[in-house]
Amino acid sequence: MTYGGWAGHDPAGCAAWCSAFLRARGFVVDLTDTLDPLTDPGYAAGLDLVVPVWSLADAPAAPLDALVGAVSAGVGLAAVHGAAAAFDAHRGYRRMLGGSFVWHPEEREFVVDCAGGDSFRIFTEQYHLHVDPANEMVARTRLCDG
Repeated sequence: MTYGGWAGHDPAGCAAWCSAFLRARGFVVDLTDTLDPLTDPGYAAGLDLVVPVWSLADAPAAPLDALVGAVSAGVGLAAVHGAAAAFDAHRGYRRMLGGSFVWHPEEREFVVDCAGGDSFRIFTEQYHLHVDPANEMVARTRLCDG
């Protein structure tokens, strides 16, 4: 798990929560505030999952290339919250995510519809994204622009 970027999204706190969640389910978690370990091919090859907890950040091309390469080689990716608003200049990262952040209104309550037919209400930021039409959507919301 790697974290950083805008402090307003509390990347360290979010990464700590995610780490505890994964550890409670049997994952061994490395927690770092840099993407640099991914540039070690031996380290990256030993990963099952990368969880980037980043938003409103940029990074050098080498670690982002390494992240994209690891995912392309089969490492799982679980991007958290502001991931679609990070590393805008890196085309490979944007392609890997399959979308990019456009904007969000103030926090509000809205309904999330899941692909399996379930739905739930949540109070948070409703992200508006540009997405690759080839993405398989597992959840979506209806535009709340008011």
